[in-house]
Amino acid sequence: MTEQICEQGRAIHMRQDGRWPHLPSRILFSHGMPSHLMYIEPLSVHAYTSAIVSARRQVTALDIGSNVGAYAVFAALLHAQVVAVDMQPRCVEMIRCNLKANKLVADVKLGYVARDNVSELIKVPDDDCTTMASPTAVAGRYPHGLMQRKSRIIYGTDNRTHILSPHMRLLPVPPLHFGAFLLASKQLRAPVKVVKIDTEGYEIAVLAALRPIWGTLDQVILELQPRSWHYANVTQAQGLRTLHELMRSRRFQVVTMPHANPREDTARAIANWTACKVPFLPDTHPRAEFVPGKGIRSSRRFHFRGLAQYVSNVYNNPSAHGWFSEILLTNICGDHGGDSDL
Repeated sequence: MTEQICEQGRAIHMRQDGRWPHLPSRILFSHGMPSHLMYIEPLSVHAYTSAIVSARRQVTALDIGSNVGAYAVFAALLHAQVVAVDMQPRCVEMIRCNLKANKLVADVKLGYVARDNVSELIKVPDDDCTTMASPTAVAGRYPHGLMQRKSRIIYGTDNRTHILSPHMRLLPVPPLHFGAFLLASKQLRAPVKVVKIDTEGYEIAVLAALRPIWGTLDQVILELQPRSWHYANVTQAQGLRTLHELMRSRRFQVVTMPHANPREDTARAIANWTACKVPFLPDTHPRAEFVPGKGIRSSRRFHFRGLAQYVSNVYNNPSAHGWFSEILLTNICGDHGGDSDL
């Protein structure tokens, strides 16, 4: 099946203009060229690749919510051991195609990351690889909460079933008790140090499931969608508690990674961005300062109290601050005043 899907693709080189200095200038994608990474998430890619390169030894890198596997390809190009996870069967096939196109190897798993007490199979369409799917909306949910049309049809709230592909199947997808699996795995040659999570509002559940390996983590690249947490039965307080526990356990700081501003953010500026040189905001800063910015100059660094303010600001006014944003949790930047608590 993978061979057939790979043959159906059209090979395209993603030409990156030097903004990610650790990666080659041309990377081949046989399916789903992720051009949005150039304009929406350039700092996330830079942080992820820099974390792998700066490690003192080989690391295992996780790409959770891999979609077409761009981050998995990037990590494998940098000689990390890679484990990529996605809950969409079509995405899993595309990840394998894109790895094969670049003559790379990674462990690619179909499933959704969940805690050990979760056993539910979810049924996922096999004919598409959407960017906004999650375990709570298997064919996509917008960041403001509304299900996309295909999800509504699958869940029976829209009766226009005739517009679905006649070849679509709903395949059972299992939960992956990933933290326990990774802790016990004898196949990992190196500890898990770098993690990227992009699961459309399911990120707190993923972090909770990874708790068994928190002790090895050094850097976590995370898309936050706090307005969507409740679809995964996570309250704002519960989400912040999980983030706080993780940050305390690893002495993490938060670095915001704003989306690029095409008018200001040159490839050179992105390439020269360094998390530890980002301005640090102490807890005493005004609440209004802890918001997602626009353009890489607005990137800021702070402790957990700042993150709590950040999440609150985004949650209470997403139309002004955005429905989703990317952050880096890192422990490589020094202390700046010790642990910050609520």
